[in-house]
Amino acid sequence: HTFYSPSSPPYAAPTAPAVHPLSPAPPALLSSAPISASKLAALHLSDALTTYAADLLSTLRHHPLLDARMLTSRASAELETFVRVWVQLSRPAAGGQDTVVGPKDVLAVVMGVVAHRIIMRDPSEEKSLFWGSDLRSLQRNELRKMGVEGVVRKVMGEV
Repeated sequence: HTFYSPSSPPYAAPTAPAVHPLSPAPPALLSSAPISASKLAALHLSDALTTYAADLLSTLRHHPLLDARMLTSRASAELETFVRVWVQLSRPAAGGQDTVVGPKDVLAVVMGVVAHRIIMRDPSEEKSLFWGSDLRSLQRNELRKMGVEGVVRKVMGEV
């Protein structure tokens, strides 16, 4: 075996990122953004819309076919931010506080917020098996065949 020292090729010492990936973006980066943070904060989301978004996330979190434990308060906050950005980008002429934000705006961005936080629950872990359900019938469930995106879209149509 040949060992390389940090100064010999082909090894190159990894460079540390200038900013931690989870830290807030530096002000210089935000100042060049097409949408200012103050414009986003000025966009009003009604209490009814925030409740609707929370109900949607809660329904997904408690759906029997989904393991959605990663739909946390951070996901809720990110959903609100995504909605604000969506409205600013999709209706730039309207902009400002008089822009009406509705459930369709939430539905337009919800998949981008939740898709990577949800997986299908394993049928063998289904609690109804303890009460006599048949594992094969759980595996044949039509919704299960739709996958995560299909189940989320079905919930979006019902909530």
